Amino acid sequence: MPLSRRHVLAGGAVTAALVGARSTAHAATAWNFNDPQTALDAYVRMRNRDDGKKSYTRYSGTFFAKVEGETAVPILGIEGMSWGTCKRQDDGTYVYSMQEAGYHTRLGTTEIVDEWDNPITGATVQPRHYRSGQTSVFAPGAVLRPNAPPVEGLEFKGVISPITVIGDTAWGSEDLYVKFPNPRERYNDEQEWSGPFRVANSLATHSALVADIINADRDFVPSTMAYTTLNSWRPWMKMGQTPGIISWRLKGRKFESADEIGDWLLDRVANDHPDLLEA
Repeated sequence: MPLSRRHVLAGGAVTAALVGARSTAHAATAWNFNDPQTALDAYVRMRNRDDGKKSYTRYSGTFFAKVEGETAVPILGIEGMSWGTCKRQDDGTYVYSMQEAGYHTRLGTTEIVDEWDNPITGATVQPRHYRSGQTSVFAPGAVLRPNAPPVEGLEFKGVISPITVIGDTAWGSEDLYVKFPNPRERYNDEQEWSGPFRVANSLATHSALVADIINADRDFVPSTMAYTTLNSWRPWMKMGQTPGIISWRLKGRKFESADEIGDWLLDRVANDHPDLLEA
């Protein structure tokens, strides 16, 4: 039976799809996520970029407080953004740098809160919005502190999880477990001091399509982020030595440029922290 043009085009489409599938399968085979270095390279592409250029993350979430023996209570919202870079070194590690700014908001709104009644203590306090940064080293399976003078009493452990693939999607996690001295003499207000040590546990998960990670033509890999903390009370909460912790639950998306964020937060950060948006 003679083939119509429709049959020829359909057959060509099937052939192209099969070739594309084979190419993707070949690329996926080349990206062996069980290899520690390959897994690190994949994680860096999910988290930021592997070419040393900046990527930007816009995130939003909820601030919880949990007194020991009680259920957790959502108390504030969080709105923030950051940029990060990952610069590959000759030994296959990456030097990671990050700068961010964020604000505490009234629950369920984007109203930035500068004065707030702590529902646990009843005290009126001033939430401290943040502008912070960090530098660390990503190695296969680990996050390392850069060469810096040792800090007496500091405990630091950083773990990068193996890559998890479910269907067409990959996930990688970065967990930081930190404990550090908290001298009483730093505080004028007894209620700001939570005890001789503070803890900061940072649990971040980044996710992207496998096809984007392994695509050599993609310098920027679209990805999403989920983040949780388990930390000591913030001093401004004035919880004193009440046993308990705070937790932040954030979700976010990575952007190739800050302009793509395009909402109210970008204008606020540009006003408060213009250095964060410098090229």
